[in-house]
Amino acid sequence: MKSRNILLSLPCALLSLSAMAAGSHAGDHGDGAIGKPGVSSKVTRTVIPPASE
Repeated sequence: MKSRNILLSLPCALLSLSAMAAGSHAGDHGDGAIGKPGVSSKVTRTVIPPASE
């Protein structure tokens, strides 16, 4: 049972490495705007969420 768990967890660990490799590097997968504040002069609409419970 223990060896089965190890054999099943190994592919999961290897597949998760590809998700971590999609950051900012030489191949650049985006402009890196995540987490940066927006420019208020470029706002085109305002979203007001409903306040109901």
